[in-house]
Amino acid sequence: MGMRIVFVIDSFNLNNGTAATARRYAEELRKRGHEVTILAAGSADGNKTGIRKLRIPFFQPLIEKQGFCFARPNDEAYYRAFRNADIIHFFLPTWFCRRGNL
Repeated sequence: MGMRIVFVIDSFNLNNGTAATARRYAEELRKRGHEVTILAAGSADGNKTGIRKLRIPFFQPLIEKQGFCFARPNDEAYYRAFRNADIIHFFLPTWFCRRGNL
């Protein structure tokens, strides 16, 4: 049986380099028999736990123009995803990822 892996990333479904890398990485791990759960902003689907987006006043239009979004830290979601995980991978040093690392 494969490992249970959790990816913690603000933006998983948008078109930026980090999200594209995370999607390819998760796909390859699943092909090898691992269970990959994603914690990211947006709606839940399949193995993705949807987290509320964090909106940053004044800068939000620029953030969206760059093809990115931030996720709002959620202690309950971290607990549910991490409790049976073998590996937890934090992709960026954002507030969402850093909070999950406490």
